[in-house]
Amino acid sequence: MSTPRVELPHVVNAPPLRCYHRSDPFSSTPCGELARWERPGRDWFCTEYFCDAHRGPADTAIAAEHVFRRFTLSVELYIAGAAINAPVAQLEAMVRLEKAMRAIGAICEVINVRNSVVRSWPQAGRAAPIGAGGGGE
Repeated sequence: MSTPRVELPHVVNAPPLRCYHRSDPFSSTPCGELARWERPGRDWFCTEYFCDAHRGPADTAIAAEHVFRRFTLSVELYIAGAAINAPVAQLEAMVRLEKAMRAIGAICEVINVRNSVVRSWPQAGRAAPIGAGGGGE
């Protein structure tokens, strides 16, 4: 039994929808570009979304209120700071992360930020950085 539409929670953090088109019907990888068009399914929860390149002639613009499946991924993300000053490096890293997330149709809610000064160990199979006796990568 499915959840009636009226019982679904409303969210403010709604990431942009992405295109459902699959060039091969057996493929698990959709187009994934940002969608602007919707194609109603048989039931209210079967609506599909499409980008400009994959829209059908009967598709309509995505309604302001729409139903979609939203995922929350909890990850540890490590970014090297690009400034000596911690607040400046943190802000720059967050701006880059937000830009990268937006490019894949995601939104980012920063819960916590930690930083530490660390030293890396040489990694097998990687060339030494330029200026460290190697030619770089």
